[in-house]
Amino acid sequence: MIGSHIVDLLVHDQQIDEVRVVDSFFADDTKKNLENSVGSGKLRTLTADVRDGDGILGALQGVNYVFHLAAVMTLDGLDRPEWIWSVNAGGFFNVLNASRQVGVERVVLSSSTSAYGDVPGDKKLTEELVLKPTTIYGATKASSEALAHAFWRTFGLETVALRYGVVYGPRLHRRSKSSMVIRDVIDAVLRNERVVVFGDGSQRCEWVYVNDVARANIAALYSNVAGESINVGTGSAETIRQVVDTILRLMDATVDVEYKPFDKPVAYNENVMDVTKSSRVLGFLPSTSLEEGLMAQIEYQRAEMQGV
Repeated sequence: MIGSHIVDLLVHDQQIDEVRVVDSFFADDTKKNLENSVGSGKLRTLTADVRDGDGILGALQGVNYVFHLAAVMTLDGLDRPEWIWSVNAGGFFNVLNASRQVGVERVVLSSSTSAYGDVPGDKKLTEELVLKPTTIYGATKASSEALAHAFWRTFGLETVALRYGVVYGPRLHRRSKSSMVIRDVIDAVLRNERVVVFGDGSQRCEWVYVNDVARANIAALYSNVAGESINVGTGSAETIRQVVDTILRLMDATVDVEYKPFDKPVAYNENVMDVTKSSRVLGFLPSTSLEEGLMAQIEYQRAEMQGV
């Protein structure tokens, strides 16, 4: 989802000659996400697994810059922690090591607020906080950030880690534990079905629109900062119930909503991020309101359901 939006921006960048997508394509829908960029003539796709060091080394030959988004989501690897670790941390090491060997100038890492772990709810998430992740996924992100910093200090490979809030928007997949509530609610309304939401709706999230996240990545590419971790969010948070109510209002829906206990464990980071650093260092601030982003998501899913 996020990677395809980055690609859409890159293919329109006059300074970029080729955009190379390296993916294992284990999810059937991922190639479809690139449809908007195929006609640019700049897109090249390679199938490779980040756990294959030699394969990644070959895929990065001639590459100047890398955006690293490959990761196993928490729910995908809930019962397979070794898979999460081997892809998220081990795979990122392979990408960094290959980047060092082939002369890549800069690597931009997609990280997450999951790296922070438990922080008192009244405390803002600032980049200076000590990372204490409470999930395997969060631990792999914290470890990846440490690797990125180490490669910068040891080998001079420029790295930037971007810590995202809950990303939503067009091409939202069903494997994201927090943002899938948006997709599920919209789908239910489009089918005129009862809306079921797990949890009591009081959980707060910092929702950030996918195109804003993509723009943050481009800002990190062209920045002169290295060896840093930077929050990418809005600096505000809304509860799941508020988001659900907004979707229903935007869709003029009168369906029933049922809040029920979680069927799977979901760890929400309910803190608000301090986004001062992203503004100061990257010159980046999000430009999409929650209503605008949700409307774009609604229209995307409506078209998807109609087979457009």
